[in-house]
Amino acid sequence: SKKLQRAYPYWGTLAYCYSAKEDKILENIIVSLLDAKYYWRKSGKEIDIINLNGKKIYPIEVKNKEELSENDLKNMKYFLDKYKIKEGAIIYKGEEAVKALNENTIKLIPFWKWLLTDNNPIILERQEK
Repeated sequence: SKKLQRAYPYWGTLAYCYSAKEDKILENIIVSLLDAKYYWRKSGKEIDIINLNGKKIYPIEVKNKEELSENDLKNMKYFLDKYKIKEGAIIYKGEEAVKALNENTIKLIPFWKWLLTDNNPIILERQEK
């Protein structure tokens, strides 16, 4: 719906015009590099980016934090469980890690590493299109 649409400046530097908040700037950079077109929001829950590659759905959250709490993971956990998706990612300022859940996995990817890694699975999927 028009009410829920988002607009992202394509160039990361333009994000400063819309927000001085670093979290929105980080999100804008990732959205622009992925050429992301989708996000998910329902009942107060939100996933920042839904990356589609054919029939594969890869949810991505962006957090401007060095440490994540269980609360920071709850929307990703909900989304993975609800839609029976095996893996998602949270890009943030902390250390690389993997959170293994019952049947799902959340990759915690440092923002700097996500930008510099050529073999990032998210970028590789985009290049295969």
